[in-house]
Amino acid sequence: MTGSGTHRIVSEGVEAVISEHGATLLDARFDGRRVIDGPARAEPALGHHGAVLAPWPNRTAGGEYRFDGRLHRLPCNDQQYGHAIHGFVFDETWEVTDREAARVVLRRTVDHPPGYPFRLLLELAYSVGRDGVRCDARWTNAGDQIAPFGLGFHPYLRPGPSPLDEWMLSVPAGEVMDSDPTTKLPRTARRSSEEDFGTPMQIRDRRFSRCYGALARTDGIATVRVQDHSGVYVALRMSESFRWVQVFTGDVPDPRWKRRAVAVEPQTCPPNALVSGTDLLRLVPGESGTAYWALTAGHEDQNPTPPVEV
Repeated sequence: MTGSGTHRIVSEGVEAVISEHGATLLDARFDGRRVIDGPARAEPALGHHGAVLAPWPNRTAGGEYRFDGRLHRLPCNDQQYGHAIHGFVFDETWEVTDREAARVVLRRTVDHPPGYPFRLLLELAYSVGRDGVRCDARWTNAGDQIAPFGLGFHPYLRPGPSPLDEWMLSVPAGEVMDSDPTTKLPRTARRSSEEDFGTPMQIRDRRFSRCYGALARTDGIATVRVQDHSGVYVALRMSESFRWVQVFTGDVPDPRWKRRAVAVEPQTCPPNALVSGTDLLRLVPGESGTAYWALTAGHEDQNPTPPVEV
């Protein structure tokens, strides 16, 4: 334990700190080197660093959606643009159900909040060790009707102390949704181009929040990598249930956190999925699903061991 409501897990030179508030990943270190960034809480005004995004990730336009013919209205917590953003659980207290030296399990029930008349059980297991920092997610429809569902996470990766403009980014994908700068909603998906970081490219002064689909995979695993000029990198690997990944260059309004790290957000569905239905999960009563993502770190001259599929 590191303090009230926080849990430090350690194994094989890898450590992480998780908060019961939002089940937030507050810290991740490899041999003492921190590889994520944030203000030690999932604060919406600062950029949702480390947040868990459920039962939908990103924005729902105007906070309204129809599901099976019925109109639902969500609270609009994205006041600048008038949308509902990132679900309900990032600022709620989660229950710890298991705790070991290298693993902590947290659980939260979503029970008919405003605009979402459904009941879900969410469980996250954070672990550390040879595979780096890993998060295993499980969701279950604990209600009596079909429920729409999407899940995402919001870690900000920071491979080194050099300026973000000097970092190399790699997001191998076949499809891209750009965010409209005036509404922050996704534009129509397009085929990725050479400028979309399908091969490693320096970020330079580019500013974007972009969702990638049709992710390239090896043995079912998709990988996004951020590397500083010294060759030190952080990689986020995600299982097949995460069909999309949002990448944001950290251009938050608060100058203390602006462009300090790149947000790499594994998501089961793209932005506005409650409205569009794209890859939105329809969970029948009692149905469960699982997904995982993991952080690894190293140097480009090394050959890191990939996460083990479970």
